Amino acid sequence: FRFPDLKLLFKLWKKFKKNDMKRVFGKNYLYFLTRTYFRHKQIEALERIYVKFNPRAYIAFCSPAFAEDTILTLIAKKDKKPTFTLEHGFAPNFSNFSPVFIINENMVSDYLLLWGKKNYDLQKNYIDKSKLLVVGNPKYDYNDYNRKRNLNFKPKVATFFFSVIGFEQSNEKIIKILNNFAKKHSEIQFNMKLHPFDSSDKYESYIDSENIKFVSKDMAVKDLLEKSDFIVTHNTSVAYESLFYRIPIFRFNDKVSLKVWEDFDTFRNDEEFEELFNKLKNKKFLSNNLEKYEILLKNSFYFEKDKDPSQVYYEKILEIIKRKEAK
Repeated sequence: FRFPDLKLLFKLWKKFKKNDMKRVFGKNYLYFLTRTYFRHKQIEALERIYVKFNPRAYIAFCSPAFAEDTILTLIAKKDKKPTFTLEHGFAPNFSNFSPVFIINENMVSDYLLLWGKKNYDLQKNYIDKSKLLVVGNPKYDYNDYNRKRNLNFKPKVATFFFSVIGFEQSNEKIIKILNNFAKKHSEIQFNMKLHPFDSSDKYESYIDSENIKFVSKDMAVKDLLEKSDFIVTHNTSVAYESLFYRIPIFRFNDKVSLKVWEDFDTFRNDEEFEELFNKLKNKKFLSNNLEKYEILLKNSFYFEKDKDPSQVYYEKILEIIKRKEAK
C-alpha cells in the first residue's frame, strides 16, 4: 500500500473535467478516472523495470491485447529497440466482423512471430508483410513432425478440449453428447480440459458418467495430447496442435463453429458422434483422415530440418537486433 499520487490524480481530473468526460462516462466516470490513474502508475513501474534491464529487444506474448505487453512494447519502440509478438494460437478467419480483426490490426510490435504459412496467409490481410516472420511453433520440432501413424483404432483415453470462453452453450451440448457416449463405452477414459478462463462449475451438472473427469487447468496441452487416442474439440487451436500426434479428431459442428478445415471429421449430435467413432475402426477411412491431417500440418507449421524452432527464433530475432544496432 502507498499514498496516492495526488498531484497526478488532480492533473487527470482537470483533463477529464476540461473534456466533459463526466457526460461521456456517466456513472462510470470515477472508474475511468481511477483506471487512467492506474495505467499512468503502471507505465512508470514498467519503465523502471525496462531501464533496470536495458534489453536489446522486447518479445511480447500478445502486444495487441494485453496492456502490460503493449506498454513495454511501446517503451522499447520509443527507445528504438526492436519488438516482437509471439503467436499463441491460430487466428480464425471469421466471415463476419469480429474483435479478432481489431486485435490483428492493433499490432504494435515491429514483428509478429508466426507458426506457419496458414497464419501468414491470414495475417498479411491486416499487417504489412515485412512485419511477418514465419519461424514455427516452439513447442514442436522436426521429430514431432515425423511421428508415426497408428491405424489400429482401439482407444483407451480421449480428451475434450473446451472452446475458448464465449462458447459455453456449445460446450454444454458437447458434454451431454460425451456423457451419453461414455456410458456406453466404459473402456474409454475421458479427460475434460477447460480453457484457463473457464470453470467446471458450469458443466458438472451435465455429467453422471464415472469415466469422465476434469483435469487440472495447469496440465499442459502437449501432455494430454501425448496420452490421448483421440480428441474432441470446438473452436480451439488445440485442433491444429493435435495434428502432430496422428490421432483422430472429433470436431463439434454448430452454427458458431469456426471453419478450420473441411467437415470430414465433424459431428452435430449423439448419432453422428457414434457413427464417426465406428467409421474410424475402418483402417482405410482412418488412413484417409490422417492423410488429410498431414496436408494440414505441412500448411500450418514451419520447420527447418536441422534446427529446432528455438534455434530458428534465436537466429531470426538476433539478426534483426544486430541490423537495428548497426544503423
